[in-house]
Amino acid sequence: MDLFVFDIDGTLLDSNVRMSDRTVRSLERISKQAEIVICTGRMCSSTISLLKKYIPSFVGKANLITYNGGRVKDAKGSLIYESSIDKNTALEISEYFLKKSIYFQVYIDDQLYTYKDCDKIKDYSTHASVEYIVHENLTDLIRYASSGPNKLLVIDEPEKLAVVQEYVGKYFSGAQSVMSFRNYLDIVPVGVSKGNALKIMAFKLGANISEAFVFGDSQNDISMLQLTENSFAMGNSTENVKKVCKYIIPTNDEEGVAQILEKILDSDDIDIFCNSSYSSWN
Repeated sequence: MDLFVFDIDGTLLDSNVRMSDRTVRSLERISKQAEIVICTGRMCSSTISLLKKYIPSFVGKANLITYNGGRVKDAKGSLIYESSIDKNTALEISEYFLKKSIYFQVYIDDQLYTYKDCDKIKDYSTHASVEYIVHENLTDLIRYASSGPNKLLVIDEPEKLAVVQEYVGKYFSGAQSVMSFRNYLDIVPVGVSKGNALKIMAFKLGANISEAFVFGDSQNDISMLQLTENSFAMGNSTENVKKVCKYIIPTNDEEGVAQILEKILDSDDIDIFCNSSYSSWN
């Protein structure tokens, strides 16, 4: 069974957060002969909303890994795996962010919460196509919720996020952080990653993960890109992503995924295609 795994932002979507008709056509074609996994840092509802908008045929057909690996569902919608940040850890981090006036958002039960209605949450809501709830006391929200958050998200400039990421890694052992977009830093449970989630998914599907076709562009994609011999870094990827990938392909604004899928689809044999020269793409 051939397994194709796609990140969303910066990979399937262009810089205007749109999916081209060409990309949609290539995805629909490859889905007829392979198992599809959408693997994203987005929340589940945001991912489904995006699929309904661009590839409605994938709803009920594509397997979903959301929250950077924190929630795994098969194509039928059955929950395979889920993890949340320990409440005490989430509270400690939230209190630190509030004390330092670091803007952040909280995700609980696939619902997005913020403590102030500002441009950051409005822009994010538009970007992710999700509604949000303003809750003035996020620490109380976390404390009394039925479960811990799937993730926290900090939105800021990359250089500021680098400082936050270093601090979280040094002082909060119950969580880890990863960049999911140029100005998004995701705080997730320890052990959660796209790579670990993809291992779970591949086992469920009976697929050979080392032969999976995996496409990504950002820091949070590295763990899954490292699992396969067929790793594809978008031309717009960060340098640390390009270093771990076997192939560097055209950018998201050049419909890089579509270009490669078309080459695969036009090849007589996928195995032969994988062993051919990719030098013209680099």
